[in-house]
Amino acid sequence: CKKTILTYQYWVHQPTRKKDTTFLKWIFITPHMHSVHHLAATKYRRGNMGAMFSIWDHMFGTYVDCDEDEKISYGSGDPVVYANVFALNFIPLYNVIKDKFKSKKAA
Repeated sequence: CKKTILTYQYWVHQPTRKKDTTFLKWIFITPHMHSVHHLAATKYRRGNMGAMFSIWDHMFGTYVDCDEDEKISYGSGDPVVYANVFALNFIPLYNVIKDKFKSKKAA
């Protein structure tokens, strides 16, 4: 199982700008979707957070699409300050959920 996950992560980190046209993009993260997750532009900062399943991004409203023609500038907006794997994975999830509830209150 671990090899399968590592193989999948290797695949989604392949550089590609080709948009996904299959129905699987509604369930699984694809290289195009994951590349958006790594873009440095502010408008993509909290988009496409799912590590394997894109269905979560569609459910929580964090799915972001990017044009194939847009100039790519990779980077992280926020520096990684946690050495703990638990914190690295769950603090961003907490922030997304917190932002979701803030947006409902503002509406």
